[in-house]
Amino acid sequence: MEVTQEEIRSITRFLFLLKKDNRQICDAINEVYGDASVSIRSIERYVKSIEEGTFTIFDRIHTGRPKNSKYIEDVKNYMDENPYSSARECSEELGIDKKTVSTILKEELNMHKINFKWVPFELTNILKEKRVQIATKLLNFLSSCDRKKLNKVYTQDETWVLYENPRNSMWIEYGSEIPQRVRPKISSKKVMISVIWSRTGIQSITMLPPNEKFNKQFFIQGVLEDFSQKVSTRGKFFHCDNARPHLANEKLDELGLQRLEHPPYSPDLAPSDFFLFGLLKKLLEGKRFDDEDELFEEVSNILYSIPKEYFSRAFDEWMNRLQEVINTQGEYI
Repeated sequence: MEVTQEEIRSITRFLFLLKKDNRQICDAINEVYGDASVSIRSIERYVKSIEEGTFTIFDRIHTGRPKNSKYIEDVKNYMDENPYSSARECSEELGIDKKTVSTILKEELNMHKINFKWVPFELTNILKEKRVQIATKLLNFLSSCDRKKLNKVYTQDETWVLYENPRNSMWIEYGSEIPQRVRPKISSKKVMISVIWSRTGIQSITMLPPNEKFNKQFFIQGVLEDFSQKVSTRGKFFHCDNARPHLANEKLDELGLQRLEHPPYSPDLAPSDFFLFGLLKKLLEGKRFDDEDELFEEVSNILYSIPKEYFSRAFDEWMNRLQEVINTQGEYI
């Protein structure tokens, strides 16, 4: 929880009037706002000014040049040449106190450190043009469909589901240590689930048998055959990404399914990736399974229980994302 110095000073005065000593004031503030929100020396300084009658909750107005002004240009020049450096590295290189460097970066130069945006692939100009071209084609088709025709559009994708799904969040008291979550290992026990769904809900769920590969043969015999037994496929539209196992146009033609083209290297435009699988993994948190049958049953129960309006909204989001890719000339969302 963020807290301003004005708020800390105000609380200090309030607790002082309640006859709390310096340590009690410091501990109370840190318990509520988090460890190290205020130091005991700061509290001692505030209390002294209260006793002397010079206390104010507001920062005093400073005149003249900032006390760090002589370092500002040095820090700016260093960061212009070394934008990936840390405040510590800048401090060591220039011989300036690290806290002074941090203050200059944040308050004088109005800078803050960011984490890079993760992207699945480095897009070339040619790939960006291809993304825009196919996104435009796909958006034009989806936008032209009335509700009845849009309900004939099916999208497919697959994902790994773990046998053990740890929690990612919990409620804790302020100041408590934040638990760590270890990233699953490649060897973690899991199964692959394929899902086909439409604007009206889940249509087909298949599980890759243990020790088998998700290849073109399984996609045809396991995924598409199961789908065709549950849905009348003639005259329908089928969307999936460009993974090698999905290159089964002959089977799609046999089933009377018209394939909708998907932009290359575009998980940000795959509805299962930006909607369904994230929701599934969230609902699986805290669950542990002893065998694949138990896992598949729970996954199926979760997916079939998702309200239909969620799927309808996902199609709207799909079209919004296609438009955003077009607007940004192919950049990732």
